[in-house]
Amino acid sequence: MKKIFGAVLILGLSGCASTHVQKGVDVTKESSFAVIKTETEKEHTLLTGLDQRVVIKSLNGEMLALPGNISPAPDVLNVNKGVHTIEVQYRHKNTFANGCVWVDAKAGSSYLIRRKVVDYAVTFWIENTDTNEVVGGICGTEPK
Repeated sequence: MKKIFGAVLILGLSGCASTHVQKGVDVTKESSFAVIKTETEKEHTLLTGLDQRVVIKSLNGEMLALPGNISPAPDVLNVNKGVHTIEVQYRHKNTFANGCVWVDAKAGSSYLIRRKVVDYAVTFWIENTDTNEVVGGICGTEPK
């Protein structure tokens, strides 16, 4: 019985939101950093594979998720202002798609990494949540 309860607890926790705080961010001063979230469904607490999720694999080349889901990939970032590259992964049932976007984050602003699935293709982009304006772009198009 304890093993079943432990498995259910682990599966339930793996569906929870996870936040990564970039080194140097002071979370007590909300206007000093930017928040980047992903467009993620959270309808299923136990069978999370049924949700269409976007998780963050890396920030500026730093891996945030370990292989095999040893540590859950975050779906929220608290970052310093400036240009950031973000590798993301779309997950739904037994499928996944990887992508990479960048944003020039402004302190005090919030951003949303969006996704669109058409047939077998997934497109990612970032929007400013206050203006709904598309910002940044795909990796490789960052400003020099």
